[in-house]
Amino acid sequence: MYTDKEIEEELVTCSLLNKHFAERCTAHGFSRIASTGDNSLRRLIWIVIVIVAVGGFLYHISFLTSNYFSYPIMTATEEVHAEELHFPAITVCNLNIMRKSSFDDYLKDVAAKSGFPITTTTERPYGSLKTKTKDLFSPTTKGYSYDDDTEVCYKTVEEFLKTSRTMDLSDMWMNFIATKEHLVKFGHKANDLVVQCTYNARNCFDETHSILRVDPYPSPRYGLCQTIRLANDSMRKIRKTGPTLGLRLTLNIERSEYLDIISPEFGARLLIHPLGTAPTLERGGIILSPGSKSYISIRMTIRLANDSMRKIRKTGPTLARCRTRYLRSYTSSTGGQQCKTLCLPECVEVRYDLTTSQSEWPNFRQQSWSIKRWPLLNKRLQDAGIRWQEVLNATDDHVFAEELHSFRSNFLRVHIYIQEMNYLSVRDLPAYPLPQLFADLGGCLGLYIGVSAITIFEFFEHLLALLHHMANKFMGRDKRASAPSAARDWDSGVSVSSPEQHFIKIMY
Repeated sequence: MYTDKEIEEELVTCSLLNKHFAERCTAHGFSRIASTGDNSLRRLIWIVIVIVAVGGFLYHISFLTSNYFSYPIMTATEEVHAEELHFPAITVCNLNIMRKSSFDDYLKDVAAKSGFPITTTTERPYGSLKTKTKDLFSPTTKGYSYDDDTEVCYKTVEEFLKTSRTMDLSDMWMNFIATKEHLVKFGHKANDLVVQCTYNARNCFDETHSILRVDPYPSPRYGLCQTIRLANDSMRKIRKTGPTLGLRLTLNIERSEYLDIISPEFGARLLIHPLGTAPTLERGGIILSPGSKSYISIRMTIRLANDSMRKIRKTGPTLARCRTRYLRSYTSSTGGQQCKTLCLPECVEVRYDLTTSQSEWPNFRQQSWSIKRWPLLNKRLQDAGIRWQEVLNATDDHVFAEELHSFRSNFLRVHIYIQEMNYLSVRDLPAYPLPQLFADLGGCLGLYIGVSAITIFEFFEHLLALLHHMANKFMGRDKRASAPSAARDWDSGVSVSSPEQHFIKIMY
């Protein structure tokens, strides 16, 4: 005799389980397929509809997931009020790479050590510092004259100009590449460049003390630049803003020291950058013109990376040295191209947005009173060839105009100040976060096949039922419940219900 449970398990099949699930599933279309009965055409139509709906759902899902894994970002900008700000670093470069007189003295010294006689002239030579010192002069020539600016390295000026590939000679500086040592030795020094300075109505320096820290920064393109920082940390902190405060500089470009053939313009380049960072002169900066006063108002912008990037911690010295050694060898072997794709953006990037304006400068009569109050400035101007005493006592307008022209041709004024205590905070945020992906997936499920979160559990339950049924068969349950034996058992008085009822008893 078979038990009632054994009979029930023998009568339940996978097809019966699938049919029972389809009739009761809350997903759209499955119940229509199961309830069509013997109408094959109707069943085929509903099968096609369900397949098309599932295909559209899968296509939409692939689009959403690919969009998510592309990690798009959006930018959120917020204006933040600060209690205090730090005054940035200022880098100033003369548009002339090397001082003519210093370079002239260098070539004379090289010629003297080489044993060649040199005649004296007011002209200074130009040439390419790519040429080695021992190759500056041809051994077949007995002597040289400095009547020609390019005679040291080139026979004629025209020969030197032929090295340019542009009609406006804008690439001539590329033929005049100097080493760091040459730039430091022959460039415009800080004492020559900065002749007057005040910060918040206070003199920056006198003969014994200075509140500024000036560091040389040699650049192959822009010569010997000077990075100016406030030496005192407390003075860097800004709590008040406006044009009445800030840093005021008077710069001397030394027009007479320009190497004309590679210096197409007169003036200075100024770059404002955060403290502790190297100046990126190739990416920015403004040009200051002699004979003018430039007003530069600063507004700080801080760009923050996403939260995951800000959680990065500093590594130990051993790991840092290892990574540095590896990156150097890796960069040199790949030419640096792969490193550009691997290097991530800065976690925090600070930049300064500048608003500039200019006026004609100076009012010569007013400036004379300032010079009288500052003997050190008067001495520096006299060293630069500005005859102030003659100007102040001059009754001839021609003398006055001549000295005014000389002053405006060599000097410029710049005023740098913080515009306001507010700064812009720019943050990169995920444009398509994970919760939004789940919401869109749920919308696709509901739109195409009417599936909700509960429907997913229904499919999971049905899968467990199929696995349970297949496991019972795999474990080798007896298949002796044939139709005749089942009929004998029924004749013996065993009550057997329909297969659907047996399924409900077993699984639900």
